[in-house]
Amino acid sequence: MAEASIKASGAVMYFDDAHIALYVVPKAACTSIKRLLAHTYMKPEDKPLHRMLGYKQSVHRLRDGGYRKGYFKIAICRNPWERAMSTYMDKVIEKKLGTRLESHGFYKGMSFYEFIQHLSQIPDFGSDKHIKSQYFTVLRDGPPDFLARVETLGEDWKQIQRYFSERGGKTIPALGKLNSSLTKRPEWTKEIYELVTERYSKDIELLGYQKEKEYGE
Repeated sequence: MAEASIKASGAVMYFDDAHIALYVVPKAACTSIKRLLAHTYMKPEDKPLHRMLGYKQSVHRLRDGGYRKGYFKIAICRNPWERAMSTYMDKVIEKKLGTRLESHGFYKGMSFYEFIQHLSQIPDFGSDKHIKSQYFTVLRDGPPDFLARVETLGEDWKQIQRYFSERGGKTIPALGKLNSSLTKRPEWTKEIYELVTERYSKDIELLGYQKEKEYGE
């Protein structure tokens, strides 16, 4: 392990030098953030590195009374409509679907409408992490001390860098350009938009998002 201890647990990265707990959500710049921070805090030869990037360790909740209970909590979320579309493009169109998503009835090549229609029928309980509502992670140990958003991550990341510096953590590099798809974005319709709105209504309400599109009849 690197000299400044970092531990992963579920969807949380704990930075013991800065007393920071960082909560990340799949399809919310999660991979880019994990990779940057893991390589900042760990050496490539460190055996736990692959676990850090994949979060294979068991969940440890801050409210369980552990010594990390008082850590400064940072969470990162994403516009629910963009997150749903990103999951579709990444998992259904461009990359491997994954056994968990397959077990939910998703399949490679399905249309965006079919994906969203099926997604709208899957409850959060027991669902794959890529489609589970974000508030389960972001708010699971109470409101974060700082909530960053993918939509404003350029400025929000600078604030996160300051938190690490002010609290005695390592110098965190700039995040750089996030992964982006070269695939043509699918088209939205009123029905698709409303299905996502209903499916992620709790995220929209609790994370402070608002509907942006208005479709004519």
